[in-house]
Amino acid sequence: MVVRLARLGGLYYSCMMVGGLKTVQVKAGQEAELERLFAELRAEIRAHEPGCLLYSLLKSRAKPGAYIVYEQYRDQAALDAHQKSAHGANYFPRMRAIIEKIDVEYFDGVVD
Repeated sequence: MVVRLARLGGLYYSCMMVGGLKTVQVKAGQEAELERLFAELRAEIRAHEPGCLLYSLLKSRAKPGAYIVYEQYRDQAALDAHQKSAHGANYFPRMRAIIEKIDVEYFDGVVD
């Protein structure tokens, strides 16, 4: 496997794609609010994060209040920028306040 490196500041980052999968259970009655906040956040991400390739919200057909957030970033530096973004600082706490449970896992890209 060939790993490409990019320099950002004084650090080197792998240029390997990074994907995230979040399984979310929202508090009862808060589904519309989560969907509204997510839509606003995604608009900010699209406007300010060129390294975010995909940021998607999927709603369960079988379990009320259950969602999956699927996100994909060009590389680790793009994920780091997302996690430290000003719009994230605004939206993440508001979303966490209405989430009952969240499981988060990140994956390294194999084939892009």
